[in-house]
Amino acid sequence: MLFVVICLFMASAVSAVTVITCETGSTHTLACANGVINIQSAFYGRANMYTCSEDRPTSQLTNTMCSLSGVDDFIKSRCDLRTSCEIDMNDILTSDPCQGTYKYLQTNFDCLPSIHVIACEDDEAQLSCTPGCVIYVYGAYYGRRDETICTEGQQPAVLENTQCANPTDLVAQSCNGLESCTVPASNSVFGDPCYGTYKYIETAYVCVYPSADIPPPDGPVALLWLKHHQSESSETMQHFSTAMLLAAVCLFMASGISAETVVTCENDRAQYLQCRGNEVISVQSALYGRADSITCSEGRPPQQLSNTMCSQSGILDLVKRSCELRQRCQINMSDVRTSDPCWGTYKYLQTNFICLRAIQDVTCEHSTAHLRCGRRRVIFVYGAYYGRRNRRTCSDGRPQSQVENVNCINPTQTVGERCNGRHFCSIEASNSVFGDPCYGTYKYMEVAYVCI
Repeated sequence: MLFVVICLFMASAVSAVTVITCETGSTHTLACANGVINIQSAFYGRANMYTCSEDRPTSQLTNTMCSLSGVDDFIKSRCDLRTSCEIDMNDILTSDPCQGTYKYLQTNFDCLPSIHVIACEDDEAQLSCTPGCVIYVYGAYYGRRDETICTEGQQPAVLENTQCANPTDLVAQSCNGLESCTVPASNSVFGDPCYGTYKYIETAYVCVYPSADIPPPDGPVALLWLKHHQSESSETMQHFSTAMLLAAVCLFMASGISAETVVTCENDRAQYLQCRGNEVISVQSALYGRADSITCSEGRPPQQLSNTMCSQSGILDLVKRSCELRQRCQINMSDVRTSDPCWGTYKYLQTNFICLRAIQDVTCEHSTAHLRCGRRRVIFVYGAYYGRRNRRTCSDGRPQSQVENVNCINPTQTVGERCNGRHFCSIEASNSVFGDPCYGTYKYMEVAYVCI
């Protein structure tokens, strides 16, 4: 079942985290300050020579094709949808995928904004939203995966098994689409994953706007959904307010985002960013300097790596001007090395970006862009730029003097203001609409949008 998520669920509110614990560490700890853990990947072994390499002989670092199977599922079962969790490294060290290699545990996860509810066995979980919003359940677990939860009045023997939680979709089937919902935490509902253990139900959910155009949910909420929506007028069901439009694109973005990181060392010529053919770049962060002693460290003396608090200002804006909302782009390192934020330190450019599914439209100056969606969908503009940021686009028949200025691009909200929420929209790429960011340069307009 699909729902349109409120802006709290925007992809910009999802934080990506990586935690690394060396083989000889005692505990691998994951935590979210806000929201719940959503495991993306987990790895135990060695994939490079730099991670957890301090004071280790080369012979323990050379095997970079070493990994233990089943770690991803194990970490998910222990940590998914929790606000924090601890993994005892002894639970990982049950077998050795590469004897003689010094290994590490690396977990990549997101923190999803969420309401987190726990109900002890024989109690009831209460899920509720404010009027006008409905429940959307990320997931739920029934059993026990922590020895500190639901312990009051219980004997130690019924708490010690912390590897008996089963994921369940019964909470989603019962509660999705309702403003409030009560779920009994009992074996009669979920079965008994571990006889003799005192269990609890753990649920993570958000409150969302229901979409009138989506199919009705399956299961026990289907009749309630139909009864609610049949009472709405067709005019209400076809109405798209700004809030609904923003909420709709939240879910669209969150369902199809891939995160990328590109690192380019100081003496390389250029950095290249690229998304697939139906995606555009959205730059999240950029650093030129040094934030650790490992990145771009090969063959470098320690004194060139020790300053890990080095960064050059203005780099994020520079990368955005070159790459934002494009399918691929090139950043010349000579444009980045205009000043030295930390003399004597060997630096690198690191760019973190996401690839957003989008329709990309490029319109040359004095021409008209036509943005189109089907009758049942409307336009939502991620963003637009007017000016010039490369010499190739819209260059046919133009003298060199009109295409050589590639630093004259300006972001604009005008396209979104005119086109959002419409099935079809036309807008002219001209100075009269957007102003002139660079007199004498032949310009173009770039737009990235989706149909929702």
